Amino acid sequence: MVEILCPLAGILGVLVIVLMTVLVRKRRKCYRVPKGKSKRGVFVNESGINVESGHLGSSDFFHGTGKEEFETICMSEELREQTFGLRRKQIRLTEITDGREYQSVFANGLIIGRKDMDPEGYPCLSIPDTSISGKHCRIFMHGNTVYVEDIGSTNKTFLNGREIISAQPIQSGDMLRLGRKEFRVKIW
Repeated sequence: MVEILCPLAGILGVLVIVLMTVLVRKRRKCYRVPKGKSKRGVFVNESGINVESGHLGSSDFFHGTGKEEFETICMSEELREQTFGLRRKQIRLTEITDGREYQSVFANGLIIGRKDMDPEGYPCLSIPDTSISGKHCRIFMHGNTVYVEDIGSTNKTFLNGREIISAQPIQSGDMLRLGRKEFRVKIW
């Protein structure tokens, strides 16, 4: 009897996942524009975007890998957290000199640097400045605390005026300096 029930439970689990995917796709619309195929750019809420990953709305997350993606599943925040158990955080870096903002969403971690894509697929926040290394620092969560660590940058990473030697807790209101650029941090 057990030999029959175990395979049936596995099949039932797969069917539930397929059904959830179908229901979610019918409930929410997803649009994908292959990189380089858009004639006028990509627009969200009538605003142009030029990022590889970010936040579309209160519950829509997108991530571009720079490679053709064949499947995109959009789902509500509640269902996504129940399905994947992800705790998302948002980070905004506001440049002190001109007020320019750089923002991203991350679940486990985020690479901040000049490059807009990580070969291993790690989410990236790109800041186009030659004093910032391609992969400058990493933001990550451990428990409920958010940390920043330098990952071998040429011009070092500074938190509140002090050079980061090892991972340090970072929070809203902190000052983060990458190369010649200094930013006020907001995390929520």
